[in-house]
Amino acid sequence: MLTLSSSQESGKRLRAERERLGLSLRDVERLSDGIAQQRKTQDYYISHAWLADIENGKLKPTFFKLYSLCVIYGCSYDKIAAFFGVPLGEIEKQHSTLALPRTYLAGTVPEGAGRILLASLELQKKVQLERTNLVTEMFKDRADTPITSQKTTVLTVEFT
Repeated sequence: MLTLSSSQESGKRLRAERERLGLSLRDVERLSDGIAQQRKTQDYYISHAWLADIENGKLKPTFFKLYSLCVIYGCSYDKIAAFFGVPLGEIEKQHSTLALPRTYLAGTVPEGAGRILLASLELQKKVQLERTNLVTEMFKDRADTPITSQKTTVLTVEFT
């Protein structure tokens, strides 16, 4: 038995969404033209031939065309992107597993938080104090840091 490639399977799923709504290739083209005009760029435009190529597994959609398809089909961007193997829902989870080469400030520091940080042992082992001059900013007022490990200790940082 011949198995479908991932592009062909993705295209089949996309075609099923279009057919679920009773839309023709030309309907999607017309609707996407309206989106492109509203957005003032042809990046959002989907020709009927291009959509047929996507549905037949010959091409993969661009970021902007995926947006148009989501609007037209009434689907979340996550769902349509997942058809093509892009797991948008895992971005934050995967980012948290990275060991970035330099430290950075992650958002604003909340006002009035305490001076005690509950941090997992894993996080404490990853922090390389000799590689940053932002230690006080890393731990300052971070009582809101989520704890994902059961192995947790209290790390007290003295701020001057």
